[in-house]
Amino acid sequence: MEELIIEPIEDFGLIKKSHQRTLFSKIGIVGCGKDGQNIARIASANGIEVVFIELSEARIQNAYERLNTVLDQRINHWGLTLGEKKLILSKIKGSLDYIDLVGCDFVIEAIRAETSEAGMQRILKITVQLHGDKAQEKEVVVDTTVQEKNITHPTDTKLAHKIIRRCWKLADGNGVKLRRRYRKAVRQCVMAQRWRKDPRQRKTAQRALRKMKVIAGRLIRELERKLAVSSHAEQRENFALYRRVLRQKTGDKDKVYSLHEPQVYCMSKGKEHKKYEFGSKASVVMTKTHGVIVGAVAHAENLYDGDALRPALEQTRAITEQQPAKAIVDRGYRGRKEVDGTEVLLPGKPKPGQSKRESAKRRAQFRRRAAIEPVISHLKHQYRLIRCFLKGFVGDQMNLLLAAAAWNLKKWLRMAALFWLQLIRLLVANQTLPASASCP
Repeated sequence: MEELIIEPIEDFGLIKKSHQRTLFSKIGIVGCGKDGQNIARIASANGIEVVFIELSEARIQNAYERLNTVLDQRINHWGLTLGEKKLILSKIKGSLDYIDLVGCDFVIEAIRAETSEAGMQRILKITVQLHGDKAQEKEVVVDTTVQEKNITHPTDTKLAHKIIRRCWKLADGNGVKLRRRYRKAVRQCVMAQRWRKDPRQRKTAQRALRKMKVIAGRLIRELERKLAVSSHAEQRENFALYRRVLRQKTGDKDKVYSLHEPQVYCMSKGKEHKKYEFGSKASVVMTKTHGVIVGAVAHAENLYDGDALRPALEQTRAITEQQPAKAIVDRGYRGRKEVDGTEVLLPGKPKPGQSKRESAKRRAQFRRRAAIEPVISHLKHQYRLIRCFLKGFVGDQMNLLLAAAAWNLKKWLRMAALFWLQLIRLLVANQTLPASASCP
């Protein structure tokens, strides 16, 4: 009897797909937020089963909806097919019980830790402690700068146009049919702003801006009438913000310059190349001799420099655990001689009867005050302080504190590298010394 030969039929197929074997077959994820969803989507796309744990059924359903949205976007951009989407979702399972993680090759914790100003200040304090006694100086240098926010240059036309586009998007998302969308009228009004500086077209541009504000107001009122109760409650703060923007005039105070960053305010530091800056004011405190940053405070309001000195010194006291004896500042802090026991030194005319020795000492102090200007420039151009991309005023605080911590850490690493280089140089010199001495 002839021997029966059995061969896999896949070898004779017209299309042979080589399925890539993965090292893992099943993984678990604790927390399916934005990061957890990305991990689950990528893992399931590579043939790995995924089990994620959440706190409630509502969170599980929300994770599935967000995954569906991301996959639909890829389908719309021809990056995925409907069959591949179904295959990806079939390998993802949500659960409330940790028992379902049994059988997973490994488990990933995708819960993002809460970050706050206190946590960032703790990081700055650690970097200050690395410098030891060099950060415990009695004299500090204080100055302010502007941390600009990631917003476009604000104009009334841009804000009105954004409000109209947000109203369109809100109506489409909630299935509200607008009586009129004003697409053509809005396009004409925007085009009329192109020649606003031309004296012959200025009145036309002003009329177009007024018309855009009227259209925005009409869309807001229509949405308030037609939106569902729950959706209207969610958008109540946005509608109030839109009305505030449409009512504000050129000379008003506390204006809104951005819809997604309404806390931003306008500052003018007298720069020739940049007349106005939009963001938040920041105070930087640096030790006089060694240049360690011991304080960095973002201010929610556009404070006078003298009023911004107190919170900066309070943070310095919390970080260094001592009150600075002297704060050397520029003439922008005029009006303050002493703050919470710290003497404020401002440049000015010498006092009557002041000795030459005291005058030379003061001049040296104020010359050293200028050293904080390049430090601020380094913070902006090398440590990402020039523009803040983090959300809200909390983002301004965190960005400033992290930039100051990075400066201190880089300074400490540079000193450590110089120490080891000096040590190696001494060791090499000691090794070559006997050899040279033995030569006749």
